[in-house]
Amino acid sequence: MNNFVETIKEKSDEELITILIRSHEYQPDFIELIKKELKESRNIETYNDFFSRKSDEELINYVKSKKYHHDFIELAMKELTENRLLNVSHESLTSVQEAYNEQHTDKKDKIHGWLTWFLISIILAFATNLISLIGGDYDATGMNSLQRISSGLVWQVSWFVFLCQSQQVNSLFPKEERKLFKRDKILLFTIVVPALIWLLSIFVFAFHEGMKQQSYVIDESTLGINEYTDELVAFEPPEGLTVEKYAGSDGDIYFFLNDDNKDISVTVYGAWDENDTPEYFEETMQSWADDYFDDFEYFVNEEQDGFLNGNKFRLKTLQYYSEPVLEWTFVLIFDKETGKCCVISYFSSLESNHLKELINSVRFK
Repeated sequence: MNNFVETIKEKSDEELITILIRSHEYQPDFIELIKKELKESRNIETYNDFFSRKSDEELINYVKSKKYHHDFIELAMKELTENRLLNVSHESLTSVQEAYNEQHTDKKDKIHGWLTWFLISIILAFATNLISLIGGDYDATGMNSLQRISSGLVWQVSWFVFLCQSQQVNSLFPKEERKLFKRDKILLFTIVVPALIWLLSIFVFAFHEGMKQQSYVIDESTLGINEYTDELVAFEPPEGLTVEKYAGSDGDIYFFLNDDNKDISVTVYGAWDENDTPEYFEETMQSWADDYFDDFEYFVNEEQDGFLNGNKFRLKTLQYYSEPVLEWTFVLIFDKETGKCCVISYFSSLESNHLKELINSVRFK
């Protein structure tokens, strides 16, 4: 409040009258202090008193000047044309009218630069978030949504800092003169509350899924003598195959299986995934394809789609026209109860017969 008083005392009569004219745009406490200053310190009861005490020349100068707000100029013009018409010459009135018209062709300061970009980005942000919300591009834990929210917060904080520090914003909308209208509160409530509810639901869902997944983690102490696990899936390698465990740069665990003669190359990988559609299978298979075989022709030797040990699975075998003849079998096994998926990529010669044994050994809990 003390800052308001100091600010008010530094302003001219004309500036205070302009604020008083546009009182609906300012904080009530600020307006009350202005009225008190005008009445007690400057002997001005209302803005009508102010204009009525001014000479014709002063009013004409107000209208012709470009430094006053258009609302202020409008009242000065009204005082001249309605209350003093007989005292103002035709030539003066004509020049005043021309100045008045010129003033009203550009009433407000133009918004430009970063403030313009801010307004545009708020349209863009609303549209993209709405599309994401409707599209529902979430994973099982909602982490994609949380990542988008986190990146959005970075932009929001950046813009908040800009709005607080920008000289242009402070010039157009001085901090001590800003007022939150009722419609702003309603708009804020209708936007913020649903957003908070949605955000809270995402966190609750993610927490619930995280706890649920944690309960499905395979404890290494429960493994059989020859079993391996990445805590998502467990399997037993067929006899004659060696196993290497590898941690990728993303933290995911991969198991590589080979025989002594290098006739078999197998990768086993566990993930949280429940999408068992044919389209997703084909897309995933393409992402696992070995670039080495891009130039080889092939034909589909086998396709299967069914259940194995109560788990949904899809399988496809490609036989390449190579020497020796090689096959690639790609398998996805889904466990609906835990929401896990086991990926098996199996390269081998035609003499290999370990695939069925490996698939049957896979378990999720």
